[in-house]
Amino acid sequence: MRPLPILTAGAIAFALAAPAMAAPDGKRAGYDRSEPMARAEMMAKVDQRFAKLDANGDGAIDAAEMAAHREAMKAARAERMAAMSEEDKAKRQARMEERRAAMKERWAKRAASGTEARGERAKGKRGWLARMDADGDGLITSEEFSARAAARFDRLDVNGDGIVTPEERKAARGTAKG
Repeated sequence: MRPLPILTAGAIAFALAAPAMAAPDGKRAGYDRSEPMARAEMMAKVDQRFAKLDANGDGAIDAAEMAAHREAMKAARAERMAAMSEEDKAKRQARMEERRAAMKERWAKRAASGTEARGERAKGKRGWLARMDADGDGLITSEEFSARAAARFDRLDVNGDGIVTPEERKAARGTAKG
């Protein structure tokens, strides 16, 4: 197993999630998870995120734009960490350790049950860009970016009413963790 692509994908995922984890008002990714979200609202947020990642405005995200975004996120995270008190840093570290332990436990359960592990699923892929790049041209178009988000929304929207409720989110988390 080649750890570099997996670590790269993990770094990108963390970079995309970092602003959500740092949201002081309890909102994640610009919305309150305790409120229902309509499909149209979610797709508007996806379009905003795509526009932010598409730094040169050419209608596609490439590896260079993702690298620049990742570096900007690292710098912002370092700035937030520097501003934190030692007590807050310790609390954050404890939360991260809890999350890592829970993740390792889930991976062990999957391995014991015969379900492929996350790393095994990503084998042979070049990382986040490759997974999103449906046509294999090395660029993520708005359509490719939106398609993944729409598919995820549809998985969460169990009753198919076009609205994902906090209960549906919670049920999906329970399924994913199990």
